[in-house]
Amino acid sequence: MKKLFVILLAAMLLMTACGGSETPTTTAAGDTKEAESKQDNGNKDGFIFTVNGVEVVMNAEAAPIIEKLGGNPTYFESESCAFHGLDKQYDYGSYVIYTYPKDDVDYILSVELKDDTVEAENGLCIGSSKDDVLKAMGDPADQTEKMVIYERGKSTLQFIFTNDAVSSIQYMAVTE
Repeated sequence: MKKLFVILLAAMLLMTACGGSETPTTTAAGDTKEAESKQDNGNKDGFIFTVNGVEVVMNAEAAPIIEKLGGNPTYFESESCAFHGLDKQYDYGSYVIYTYPKDDVDYILSVELKDDTVEAENGLCIGSSKDDVLKAMGDPADQTEKMVIYERGKSTLQFIFTNDAVSSIQYMAVTE
């Protein structure tokens, strides 16, 4: 499990370190019916981040989800080190959605929660105590003093702690 975490963490770091230059832009909406007809539902048996009534499913096709979220996220893309194509990130302020390319389609790779205005499963958020996480989520698949990882389907939910309080929450797709 620790190897999986290291690989996933390395992939996340590579997404932002593999070239490209940060040029904030905004996304444009497309044809909803066409996007929905092409949507891959991803891994509904895994962890799902829900925000404003929109389900962000790991390994699901990204375009319909990004479109449903609306708004004007800050957008960044760079050449992928792990996949063929471009890794993309959509920063909504309180959370960031990362995608990966496969067969000319972008899929949800991960979601990083950045502050306490958004919640993970069971109402957990940045600032929750480690005890609250363990009570709400049960026994983790892996645990260290500074981190607990839960596995479900082809996804993980990771809580990182600073002084026994949640400082980072990350939903991550398992892509292999």
